[in-house]
Amino acid sequence: MALFSDHLIEGRQILSIGYEGDESVTQVDVLVYDPAIGALSPRWRLSDDSSHPEEWYSESTKELFDQEKSVTISATALLLRSSLHRKDNSSEHFLLLGDRIVNEDAKWGSSTPQFGEISFIGGYWEWLEDVLARNKDTLTDAKIYDAVFASLFTYDRNTNLIRSFCEHWCPSTNSLHVPIGEVSISLWDMRLIGGLSADGIFYDEVVPSARELNGSDKRGAPLLPSSCKYLFLAYHQIYCASGTSNVTTREWVKFWFKAPSRYKEPPHRVQKKRSGEPRTSNNPTGFISAPNPRSRDGEKVFDDLGIEKNMREETNLAAFLSCWLCVFVLPNKEVGQIRPSVFKVASMMARGERFSLAVPVLASIYHGLREITSSPSPSKCDATFPIHYLYGWLGQYYDSYFLPSSLKFKCSALMVRLAGEKKAKHFTAQEACDLLKSISPSNLSVLALNKPKQLTISDNGVQSDSWSNYLISLRSSFLTLRRGGERIIEPYSPHRFARQFQYCQDIPGKLKEELSTGSLEKIFQL
Repeated sequence: MALFSDHLIEGRQILSIGYEGDESVTQVDVLVYDPAIGALSPRWRLSDDSSHPEEWYSESTKELFDQEKSVTISATALLLRSSLHRKDNSSEHFLLLGDRIVNEDAKWGSSTPQFGEISFIGGYWEWLEDVLARNKDTLTDAKIYDAVFASLFTYDRNTNLIRSFCEHWCPSTNSLHVPIGEVSISLWDMRLIGGLSADGIFYDEVVPSARELNGSDKRGAPLLPSSCKYLFLAYHQIYCASGTSNVTTREWVKFWFKAPSRYKEPPHRVQKKRSGEPRTSNNPTGFISAPNPRSRDGEKVFDDLGIEKNMREETNLAAFLSCWLCVFVLPNKEVGQIRPSVFKVASMMARGERFSLAVPVLASIYHGLREITSSPSPSKCDATFPIHYLYGWLGQYYDSYFLPSSLKFKCSALMVRLAGEKKAKHFTAQEACDLLKSISPSNLSVLALNKPKQLTISDNGVQSDSWSNYLISLRSSFLTLRRGGERIIEPYSPHRFARQFQYCQDIPGKLKEELSTGSLEKIFQL
């Protein structure tokens, strides 16, 4: 019988996984952190001050450029308001990585690391196609079907363009500094490009205690989905069999998915000039066919773990989502490893629970770019973040990829348009720099929520899913990422790149409060 127990080691709370009465089985210990969500989380007494602007915008008379008539006119303009910054009319100098390279305070090496770019994992694509076919309704309820679908491909990049992007990125403002002003990756971009929701439950990546794993509420319902226990039991089995101190993503996929492999690893990236997109690809086609019956080996996995028949689909989905979160959504410096801290969230997602993924993902991207652009040796920096979403952003705002005229499959995550090998256009270092500087105001509304007439939207909590995400994306705030003991806070200032939303850009003074980390209560409130 599986046994989950809590105990302390040097004052730290530990979850122990083992089997009752079987001393021959290795016990696996995992570090536990206090939960921010769920029945055992603290009773938060959050203050009323949530840095929420009382008014979303202000009106001002501005000199605006009329694109059609090519003249400057004086007109009333809308400015997004910020609640994070104090008004300060004094000019401020921002030091970019490009400036530091010119001053010889920083230098690129001979290569650019992947920085968290997804790598081929044997069996992952086959497992993903099976999961998409079996669990479309559940994934749709959790608002992640398109986000999961987007991981069905590889994503290419031009090294010179990524380097130039980093050289123009300002870690003080979390924005790209170009001749027309500032542009940046917004929460709304994350929704349209990656299919990630900005609305939903707080993403809390922690290992639960045995009390939470085994506990029930007053009605006898488990505090956590039963699938969560099975994920820990699978982790225990793989850990003990591997003889190492971790569980790799390849071992995890091989353990859960027993069907034959059909896809081969794409060829090594070769960067050269091409006149068009490639005719062939080693990536999946994107067409999801009906699932095949599971093999005897496939069913044996569930039998060995003691999973009831009515829990097998949910547990299989939770197991896949655990891999997806570690590999594609929120990779960290433990590259290629399964983090047991994702099991709680993955099991809740497999029940259809919706999490706010856009917020921690964008916090991870901002933080990763901060590490790179602040390093004296960016090529040696071990920053790890989901950089493929940055590729998607570049593909939408810049002519940097060979994009198809239309998609043969249905997916609202726009990044899939640039998926596949050899889709990134080739640029020299100078061409990449010129491309980034070429963006004009007419390009900035490519991802805006355009409507044919002026509308007034109230932040009253009853908007549609689309409007709710849009309002969240307009709000100046701090983005947070809580991953075990790692707590990241990054400023989010949409007014600095408001033209992407078809507002006038407004740049107030410095932040009232400089934050980079904080207490669990602070992270949760933000």
